[in-house]
Amino acid sequence: MDFLAYKEENSRLLREDWQEKRTRFRAMPEIINLNHSNACNLRCITCWHHTGVPIMSLELKEVVKVIHQLFPAARKVVLTAAGEPLINQFDEITTLAAHYQTRIDMFTSCLNMTEDRFRRTRELFDILHVSMDCPEKEGYERVRVRSSYEKVVDNLRMMKRVMDEEGKPFGYHCQAALLKSTVRHLPGFVKFVHDLGFDVLHVQRLYKTHAGLDGEDILTDMPREELDAIMEEARQEATRLNQTLVLHEIGYPNVWSDPPPAGEEPKLMQFKEDGVCWFVGQSIGINHVGEVFPCCYPTDIYLGNVLEQPIREIWNSRAMRRLRRQFHTQKLNPFCQACFLVNENPDENRNFDFYKRRARMRVFNIRKSLSMRLSQVLRS
Repeated sequence: MDFLAYKEENSRLLREDWQEKRTRFRAMPEIINLNHSNACNLRCITCWHHTGVPIMSLELKEVVKVIHQLFPAARKVVLTAAGEPLINQFDEITTLAAHYQTRIDMFTSCLNMTEDRFRRTRELFDILHVSMDCPEKEGYERVRVRSSYEKVVDNLRMMKRVMDEEGKPFGYHCQAALLKSTVRHLPGFVKFVHDLGFDVLHVQRLYKTHAGLDGEDILTDMPREELDAIMEEARQEATRLNQTLVLHEIGYPNVWSDPPPAGEEPKLMQFKEDGVCWFVGQSIGINHVGEVFPCCYPTDIYLGNVLEQPIREIWNSRAMRRLRRQFHTQKLNPFCQACFLVNENPDENRNFDFYKRRARMRVFNIRKSLSMRLSQVLRS
């Protein structure tokens, strides 16, 4: 089967479905957020997954079943925002992605990257995101608990060597959540990522997901004059090095390289341009208990469960059709109204309500655990 031709036709139908204001789509999603496991070998202080959230994963056979339903039409799979993809069935998933010619967008600490893995999968990547919040050992290991600064930097140097030898057929981004205790390193961070061959240093706002982050928000917990000075120095360094520095999530102007870095493929639908968020128009999110949401995290908009229903049925469920109708009519639900992908306001406190998400995730985990226990009792 010519999967590339099949994907191209699916993408055409998807955009036609949207332009014709359909609520039941003929096309399948072209981007899959596969958060099939929340297992991670780090305990980063910026992440709430280790603060009482149990580790759960879909079984490999369940992941494979999902892949066979979605990858033929999907142009890209995003692995996995809830855990570390390199320790969660990475080799099995990438083998199937290669078979279906589905690209990979991945967030990783790179602690578990190897040269063999990188050489084998590098041509599958659309964008490879490396999460690394500080370029200095002390600050890095304080944030990235259980990681090894030396091993990660060695892996990044190895990857640069391979890319220098064989080319870089993907976007290469460094993601950094800035803390008050690490933000002073940002100008040096710009040079650090430039020397390691990154296309982009993408600075993200720190969200206070738990009490351990009190006092660390650069936008509320430090003098604006001090923050402005650091940002200006970082922007000047990025300009000097022709390095893209993305700062808009914290309210500062971006610096773009010349030529600018390549965009994502497929191009993400935007609310201002297309009247829809890409999470509604072209993607679907599956979490570690099989729950399906339009977003990559649980929200108030639950669509179904891949362990109980065919995915095409979920993709055109009553909840998803209602959500599409809201965007067609521009009468959005409160969650979407508050999301900065729609309102583009990084200072809106309701954006990405992680506390509500955390509560919902715990409910799902408890329900899944009780279901598993009941199944064990019935089998015994």
